[in-house]
Amino acid sequence: MRMTPVKSSFLSAFGYDRDSKELCVVFPSGSYTHSGVPQNIYEGLSTAQSKDFFYRRHIAQYPIRKEN
Repeated sequence: MRMTPVKSSFLSAFGYDRDSKELCVVFPSGSYTHSGVPQNIYEGLSTAQSKDFFYRRHIAQYPIRKEN
């Protein structure tokens, strides 16, 4: 999965797999993958001015797992 670096104190990178609809988000505390995320939500995160606000409002409710 190709990761997009972000200049933010909230998250440092994110990436999306269209086939599996998984969104990986890298926070200072570690990497997490959300499943079942539609592509339009990923695209919204890509263009959001506030990644923090967008994540909390549109992504946080999707199932999540911590990556190693």
